[in-house]
Amino acid sequence: MINIVLADDEPLALYELKTIVPWEEQGFHVTGEFRNGKAVLDFLIDHPGTDLVLLDINMPVMTGLEVIEEWRKREGKTEFIIISAYSDYPLVRRAFQNGACDYILKEDMETAALLPILEKLRKKILTKGGVPIPGEDEKNEALAVKILHYLEAEELPESPIDSLFSCPLSLLMKFEFINCFRHEIPIQDVLLRSLLESLLQEYAYYYILKSGADYYLILPHEADLTDPVHLDVFIKEIKTALKQSLNYSALILSRSGGYENLPGQYKKLKDQHQYKSRGVMQSLQFLRAHYNDPEISLDSLCKKTGLSRNHLSTVFKQEMGLGYKDFLNEIRISHAITLLETTDTQIQEISERCGFSNVEHFSRTFKNRTALSPSHFFRNKSQISGNKIIPES
Repeated sequence: MINIVLADDEPLALYELKTIVPWEEQGFHVTGEFRNGKAVLDFLIDHPGTDLVLLDINMPVMTGLEVIEEWRKREGKTEFIIISAYSDYPLVRRAFQNGACDYILKEDMETAALLPILEKLRKKILTKGGVPIPGEDEKNEALAVKILHYLEAEELPESPIDSLFSCPLSLLMKFEFINCFRHEIPIQDVLLRSLLESLLQEYAYYYILKSGADYYLILPHEADLTDPVHLDVFIKEIKTALKQSLNYSALILSRSGGYENLPGQYKKLKDQHQYKSRGVMQSLQFLRAHYNDPEISLDSLCKKTGLSRNHLSTVFKQEMGLGYKDFLNEIRISHAITLLETTDTQIQEISERCGFSNVEHFSRTFKNRTALSPSHFFRNKSQISGNKIIPES
């Protein structure tokens, strides 16, 4: 089991880190959750055997970058994954210079984007510790794949499903591509020449669908890659799409064959999941935009998404791990904590600004969430700020 620490100064973001991945199922044990960098460093000093830290690069008291720099001075062997925004690139570069092993953008923070990074580091940590990874050579050999068919997809699923994983483009280096006419196209000719030099700078992601021993890479449309001219056009087209923040994808089927049925399989998968995912995504956007409206309800979400009450309630909890009311309260309390920490606003006004119908309801919800009353939190905010406030489940 890999010991991991989670750190983000925003309470809701920290909660999402805790729930975005089924940590135990993926081979990780969460040993600490913190809201400032100094608390992380103190924990690492007391627990030098910590394997991995997933932390925001911008945190109070001590930034994520400062944590990494200080820990490297102490010759700590812990691996770090940085959470950053687009504007943090200079800090991310410094973090890599000091030994950070990977990063993920806040805008891309979802299960499908995080799992491949975690799996890569899990293998690295186990290998570093002398633990063999079973079947890795065989798995790499199996990833020699064929480009057998392309289809046009209007959009990719908007939220992860169980068998859908988002992987960095650098993973393509493991593949040897063979097109549908069985003409070999070495990976260095197709991708290393151009994609890995420029597209990786765009933080690009594609999607891999795994079903048994088969791997599918979802591409947007039909293309003839047998002609070198077409290859160049194809690469330029991907570049343009990525610059416009579009999600291009490709379809790859393993050597087992059966590609004729793949478009239908993908369409069926898409039909089964896209409306559920779209409904949940629309609900999240609506809740984040209107959290301060005390009249917000499941009915208003249903009106926004076009889904029934029972269906929306069920899929929301399935995908988010908690009901819409609990999620809404997480948003509201997160904003309330920010106001309590950074302003002298009266509790009554904070209650109203965060969408609570009365201050008593606000106080009960706040205490259930933080184990403290709003007034106690306010009086002791200088001591409380940075500590873990999410109770262990």
